[in-house]
Amino acid sequence: MEVPYVCYLGKRACGCDCSRCGLCANYGPDRRRADRRDRHLTFRLVERRSGFDPRQAAVSGHTLLGRAWRRLLREIRHDSLGLLVILLLINLLNLLDYYLTLGLLAAGHQELNPLMRALYAQSAWVAGGFKMGVGVAITSGVWLARRYRRVLAAAVLVFMAYILLIVYHVVGGIRWG
Repeated sequence: MEVPYVCYLGKRACGCDCSRCGLCANYGPDRRRADRRDRHLTFRLVERRSGFDPRQAAVSGHTLLGRAWRRLLREIRHDSLGLLVILLLINLLNLLDYYLTLGLLAAGHQELNPLMRALYAQSAWVAGGFKMGVGVAITSGVWLARRYRRVLAAAVLVFMAYILLIVYHVVGGIRWG
């Protein structure tokens, strides 16, 4: 079988006629093979961890708080109703935050969030629609990605942050009248 020759500089586009002279340094036997990809060994590593595997390096399991945190996340992952309650409470606390903010704005206070301040300047309905829409979108995303530990941890932390925000609203409302 005759081995074809080819110019490797631009695959026959080097500017000279290599097939006639054969003196070009880039002209030689064709080293390409049709089966060259079939002969390689490949290793494909598939990530099968979802974050709930026994390896527990992120949160120390030696402390009472670390064990309680891991147990809470494990229970939420396996109890869809518990997660659903947390996500609904996040949305209710979001709505409560909206109404408490409306009360404080009516009393003459100023919104600290610049994006929400601009939306409240347009209309309270626009701000409320945006606030509730983003809240529902995020909690829906958490529901869809509930098998991942970090997503559940973020949902629990957001729930705790909303509780602290409501306490801040109540204390601020009592203090500033």
